[in-house]
Amino acid sequence: MIRINLAARADGPAIGSKDRVRKLRAALGPLAGLAVLAGAGAAGWSWRSALAEESSILAARIAAAERRLEVLEAANGADARVEFRLETLRSRVDAIDALFRGPANPAVLLDQVSRAMDRIDSVWLERLTHSGERVSLEGRVTSQTAFADFIAALRGTGHFRRVEFGNLEQDGDYLAFDLTCEFAPARSGAGPVEE
Repeated sequence: MIRINLAARADGPAIGSKDRVRKLRAALGPLAGLAVLAGAGAAGWSWRSALAEESSILAARIAAAERRLEVLEAANGADARVEFRLETLRSRVDAIDALFRGPANPAVLLDQVSRAMDRIDSVWLERLTHSGERVSLEGRVTSQTAFADFIAALRGTGHFRRVEFGNLEQDGDYLAFDLTCEFAPARSGAGPVEE
């Protein structure tokens, strides 16, 4: 006969229960680790997929924003070029207005000097300078009479006053002269300007 002792030993637990727990733990330990690893892997893959999708959405938004920025920069560049051209034209118009508004309008000044010279055949101008209303003329004439006629012609335009000559010197076959005067805007009923 075989005897089986089912009673627990006094020095430890019953035979078989601890072994079963150990075996169960030994068998389930790697499975639990695999389950945890599989869960972590699935969560990581899901998170990575979500990040990849969000990254592609953000990349598309960045590309769209860059295209919009290029369009805006092109428009801003065009606006800047138009604004620069507008400012250039404004400054030119202002300069022309200043010329015609000023007391010594260069176009009128040259026209009036030319008209005075047309009356006298033997006058040649070499230099004409003006600063404000003050005008300086340098040139050559054939005779003193021609020079006197030129001064009378300047006064006769109605634009020149206080005509003063500085030098009248012989220079070869001609007389070199320099004179200064004041250029005045035309007056209504222009005739000779009183000195």
